[in-house]
Amino acid sequence: LALSSCGPDNTDYTEKVVGEYNIKITPNISVKYGNSILPIATEVIETTAVITAKDDDGNVTMQINGVNGEISEMFFEGYCDGLGLKLQDYHYDGIFYSPEYGIIYCDIKIKNPTISIYNSKTLTWNSTITSGTCEVNISGLGGETYTVSGSVLFDAKGK
Repeated sequence: LALSSCGPDNTDYTEKVVGEYNIKITPNISVKYGNSILPIATEVIETTAVITAKDDDGNVTMQINGVNGEISEMFFEGYCDGLGLKLQDYHYDGIFYSPEYGIIYCDIKIKNPTISIYNSKTLTWNSTITSGTCEVNISGLGGETYTVSGSVLFDAKGK
């Protein structure tokens, strides 16, 4: 009688993603305005991000740097495994910039998918806005708070 087993996979998935990135962020948001849904045009935001390892168990942090007048800083917690980089859902309390409406103040919850790390120099994901509000100056008389929906596309390229 012989027994055999497979040993643990010694691949260090964290090392595939740790590093600095140039990142483009494209908010795709709409607000409920009366009985209608109004899309809010936003600019593609170009900034930088850094992913660092927290420990030897695959846990990482991602810091996306803010750009004055366009976007606030974002901090994601996550972990890497054979399935990819899984970022935890995130509460964003910050701004986006719209060429039509100016600075939009948002308080939203973002649901992140698992990100493929097969090509670790490129990380692309689309996060869904699950709930929240944004203050937008639609009427020109001052900012009103509206329920928001949509998504945020992230496209990161390793430096």
